[in-house]
Amino acid sequence: MKVIVSDASRKMVYHRGGCIYAARIKSAHRMTLKMNDAVRHGYHECSCCSGMKGAVRVSRKALNQVGQDIAFEYLYDDKSDTLFIRTEFGFWKIYQKESGFVLYHCSRYDRTKTFEALMHDVFHRQSDVPAYESLLKHVNYIVEHDRAKRIILEDYKKLPQRTKKQKKYYKKAEQRARRLQIMRVDMLLDSLKTGKPLKQLA
Repeated sequence: MKVIVSDASRKMVYHRGGCIYAARIKSAHRMTLKMNDAVRHGYHECSCCSGMKGAVRVSRKALNQVGQDIAFEYLYDDKSDTLFIRTEFGFWKIYQKESGFVLYHCSRYDRTKTFEALMHDVFHRQSDVPAYESLLKHVNYIVEHDRAKRIILEDYKKLPQRTKKQKKYYKKAEQRARRLQIMRVDMLLDSLKTGKPLKQLA
């Protein structure tokens, strides 16, 4: 991740993009470095934009913009130092480890539950997503996840297959569609045998 420093300041502090203190650095003294390089040169993190709380603070504009485009709610929980996100198709949590920000997904998303109830539900690590130094990379993943889920509801064959990850996701959606088709046939045969009405299958 790139950070911003001032080569004229004795405080030796680095800032994330969007930090109010980074914006005050004059362009003549403004430098952009990789975070690791900044640390190696003796810079330390800004108390305003550091950690999960700081990342949420400087990302608030981008988070609010996402909420204008899709069903998207977020809440930073001070007690657990965790960002919780609710969308149409999932409930997520992000918190910071030494390796970076990590993403977890609610194992059984129940849309009828309140935001607060979901915060205490069971989560699993989103294994296909590495730890990122940027919080917004995880947010972008969540947005793409919802977009893919919406496409699957219409027709999984419209899913993109450009990247290796997209092809893998397409294959999973195809397999799921086949399983559902087999289940529908089985339920239809069972309905014909028993005379009971056919149940809806999601």
